[in-house]
Amino acid sequence: MRVLVLGLLLLLPGALRAEGVAVILSKNLKAYQRALKGFEQEFSKEYSVFNLSPGRSKNEKVVRNIRSGNFDLIVAFGSSAAKLAKDRFGKMPIAFCMVVDPQALGLMGVSNIAGISFMPSAYKQLEISKRYVPHARRIGIIYSPTNSKELIRQAKKAAKKFNVDIVGIEAATRRNIPAAITRLQDSKVDLFWMIPDPVVVSNSIVRRLLTVSRQEGIAVLAPSATFVKEGALLSISTDYVAQGREVSQIAARILGGESPAKIGMREPQGTIIGLNLKTAKAIGIKIPESLISNADVVIRNGP
Repeated sequence: MRVLVLGLLLLLPGALRAEGVAVILSKNLKAYQRALKGFEQEFSKEYSVFNLSPGRSKNEKVVRNIRSGNFDLIVAFGSSAAKLAKDRFGKMPIAFCMVVDPQALGLMGVSNIAGISFMPSAYKQLEISKRYVPHARRIGIIYSPTNSKELIRQAKKAAKKFNVDIVGIEAATRRNIPAAITRLQDSKVDLFWMIPDPVVVSNSIVRRLLTVSRQEGIAVLAPSATFVKEGALLSISTDYVAQGREVSQIAARILGGESPAKIGMREPQGTIIGLNLKTAKAIGIKIPESLISNADVVIRNGP
């Protein structure tokens, strides 16, 4: 790995500057930094890192800096970075990772784009959740149709193979969440599947859902082990460092002459399972020891 740091450019929205590959981070978040760490471990060529900001003018500087550079490839971490790369850089090859809904952003089936989705497939998540909550027949999902319509379509398709029903409840904005939670309770679901939808996931909403979980005895499947530590029964998430390594491998293949269209999109290989045994006991679910040993994060004394 070769990275050139030029002090003057630290003042601009591009922390590192070198020719070769432009790496764009959607935000300066811990998750993206962990994925970048995995990328650095695997990638051996020069690259530059650019951080996007909430302000449009600052992101325009990122676009100008990348266009003025001699870059052969863009590697985008997160949805905002992937969308900017697709919309602003024409046919330049793009590799992406940590994108929640690649279909919604128009990243799939594009000749110059390849990458890895943020989460394991809906099928894989249902397969794992049915091992831990085998009695689940009705699974409720609150979602924003703007952000997660494709994920819901995939979940309903996968559900048929497991003989379960997906109860999808739309919430266009966070103001709609309280009513959606009430509808969720009225729907008599056995499992609430919390998806990584920015409309749905916030501290206050998570607390409300976990309260309902305890009161109603409904298991919660969450997208991060952080929520398991707060009281969710189960989490299925991606290994951020592993995902960074995977996208570095895709980048190397593209730089080696392989077509992004041939590589396409795949789901992440590294999956992390979180389990809260205190919650399991509270809502009356007995988890076999074999499944406990398969979990990567096990909470035995939770909130």
